[in-house]
Amino acid sequence: MNLFSLCKIPAIAGAIFFSCFLFPAHAQNQSDVYEYNPIAFDAPVTLARGRLAPMNEAGFHLSAEDTCHLVTTDWGWERSSCAAIDKMFVAPTASLDTLLVERPNSEGFVRFDDWDNSNRDQEIESIWNALEESIQAQSEKLGVEIKADSWLVYPTLDEEKNYLYYATKLIWDGQPQINIKATVFDRRGYVVFVMVPLDASMPATQVKQNIDGVLSAYSTKTSEAYADFSEGDKVASAGVLGVLAGLVGVKYGKAVAVGLGAILLGFAKKLWILLLLPLIALKNKLFGKKD
Repeated sequence: MNLFSLCKIPAIAGAIFFSCFLFPAHAQNQSDVYEYNPIAFDAPVTLARGRLAPMNEAGFHLSAEDTCHLVTTDWGWERSSCAAIDKMFVAPTASLDTLLVERPNSEGFVRFDDWDNSNRDQEIESIWNALEESIQAQSEKLGVEIKADSWLVYPTLDEEKNYLYYATKLIWDGQPQINIKATVFDRRGYVVFVMVPLDASMPATQVKQNIDGVLSAYSTKTSEAYADFSEGDKVASAGVLGVLAGLVGVKYGKAVAVGLGAILLGFAKKLWILLLLPLIALKNKLFGKKD
């Protein structure tokens, strides 16, 4: 399927119609145009350690080539950072603009023991304070007013389903932004899902519905689920709180940030918060939809 075949498809979320748009590649001559070839998300997609089932008949995903072209030519990432992305989906649900699945973390089986500690909320507060400091520093560096407003969805661990998720509400130059991250823990470590809503004012209840919808559509490979852990498997040094800090992009104790944000920080020397703006623009960029 090419981009033209996706023209004038009604979005499930409402009476929005996509128009054709060929995206100019900044690294090429102005006369050159890069044509994306979105793939209809109408069948389960195989990922590195599992697969994701369709959730929205209007959704699609990008090939590794298209994904890498997008993040390098339009978002300014180094080509090396492409290896950190497992798969990129657009309109995976009726109310999500973008879903980015990171390459799995394989640091080892993550135990949940520290989540039951009596000082868990104090530790989460410390993580939030570190986030505020990080955003303040980035705000000063960029010359843009950025504020960490609140946890829109407080960090939550579902020990039955082996999910960890949260959502933060940020104010970027007066405009609200929602950053949603969730993980599925498995035998080897965990898989991170970054979700960007279509509506930056999405309420917490709907955020949770989208998180549950996406994670429920993901299935881990046979014998690789969290419950398949066996003695002798590698065990991670960090617990759930350390993983949370890595997802947020701040230091926690002796642990440094892990995951896609940290990889990009090393490759592109960019601050993790800069992921928010290009992700939010993806659907509009590909289809030429105006605000």
